[in-house]
Amino acid sequence: MVPSGSVLVLLDLEAGAPAPAAHSQAPVTTLAMSPDVRWVLIGRSDGEVQAADLAVGRVVRCLCRHEKPVLAGACAQEGGGVLPVDAEGTLTLSDVKEGGVVRTWKRGLGPISSASYSPEARWLCTRDGTRPTRVWAIPTG
Repeated sequence: MVPSGSVLVLLDLEAGAPAPAAHSQAPVTTLAMSPDVRWVLIGRSDGEVQAADLAVGRVVRCLCRHEKPVLAGACAQEGGGVLPVDAEGTLTLSDVKEGGVVRTWKRGLGPISSASYSPEARWLCTRDGTRPTRVWAIPTG
C-alpha cells in the first residue's frame, strides 16, 4: 500500500528527468505491478485507475473511475486484466491492453486493503483487515 498523499513520478531513464504527466494528478493510494513487469496499475484518491506502460515510462490510459478512492489492486499474470478495489468494496475488472471495463461488482463490502490474483487469474483473494479473507471466482468468458 502506498501512503496516502504519496506522489508517483515515472522517470524517463534516457533523459534523466520525470516523464510527462498525463491524466489525474490526485495522490496515489495504491500500486500493483504486472507479473511480466510491463505495466503498473495506479489507483488514486479521486477514484481514477490508470495504467502506466513501463516501456514508454508514462501513463498511457485511464482504465476506469471509481466513486471512492482506490485502496487496493491486483494484476493478472495472463491477459492484461487488472482489478482495482475502491473504499466501498466495488471491484472493477479492466483490460489494460484494450482499455475499458470488462465487469464491475458492487458488493458494498467496505474498504478492502489488499487484493491478489491466483497465477492463472481465475481466483481473487481480498482482505479488509477485520473480516476473513474472501476468495472470489473470476468469470472467464
